[in-house]
Amino acid sequence: MENNYKNALNKIKLSESEKDKAKALFYEVKDERKPKRKVGQRLFKPVVAIAASVAIILTANTVIPMLKNSVGDTFGNIVSDNYFSLTVCAKELTKTGKVFSDKYQSASDIAWDTEDGGVVFAFDFPIECKGKNIDTITYKIKEGAFMISNPKGESVVIDGEKMKHNLILPEHSKEDLRKDIFTYELDYYKSFTVKYNNQLSDETCIDVVGTSDIWSKEKLSQYKKLGSSIYSMRGSLKKEKEVWDFLTKDQGISCTVTYKDGSTETKNIVISNEIVRLSEVCNDNIPKEKDCETVARCFQIQ
Repeated sequence: MENNYKNALNKIKLSESEKDKAKALFYEVKDERKPKRKVGQRLFKPVVAIAASVAIILTANTVIPMLKNSVGDTFGNIVSDNYFSLTVCAKELTKTGKVFSDKYQSASDIAWDTEDGGVVFAFDFPIECKGKNIDTITYKIKEGAFMISNPKGESVVIDGEKMKHNLILPEHSKEDLRKDIFTYELDYYKSFTVKYNNQLSDETCIDVVGTSDIWSKEKLSQYKKLGSSIYSMRGSLKKEKEVWDFLTKDQGISCTVTYKDGSTETKNIVISNEIVRLSEVCNDNIPKEKDCETVARCFQIQ
């Protein structure tokens, strides 16, 4: 146990002077564990020393779970090292950076006007969860829905809340478009759950979709105030970005993991839009004549 405490102190990210102070306090406690004292005399110094050590650790903003993992809990059990992160094309999402999908398909999302002046849209949702001790992952959305396409009987979804009615939306699918008949299943979800070891498949396509048909009157009014239609904005990337910013704002997307010990943890996903050149974000070989600027979705956590 003593070695565990010393190892934990060595791993803490402190300045060398602070680390030396903490170790000195630790050794003071160790040396006074077998004191020579008179009957009835109390020892307060070890308690004070331990408290001072903890104070140094806390003021240095160290990670307490790391200490627990190294030392164990009060019963001598090793504390679980549950954690998870979210990635797009193996790049981890953070609160400060913005991550783009590196697939050409994700840079060619769909949005168009409807006959009644509304709008429909769809864009790729290439999120994957990485971590330890994860059992299931649940994604939820407040504005819009998740559209999932896959071969019949091969869905990665094990549970979810489906939309009460299908939406008339642009469809993304990995099915061979040369076929005359579409055979893939297509479902719309407000939330869906997958197993950690079966989140995606080569034939599964997951999109975030939306339509003004399910918007509130207030949001529809805000959209119409943007001015001209999406078609007339194609020549103006600045205006197109403005529309996409409106379509993707306040979508309320969250990811909740359930660990094998039954505990849960949630992170919120924010989607924004940037004007980029295709070659800047796509790994695909983009011909020079097609390497144009576009409005692409980017991801980060809140």
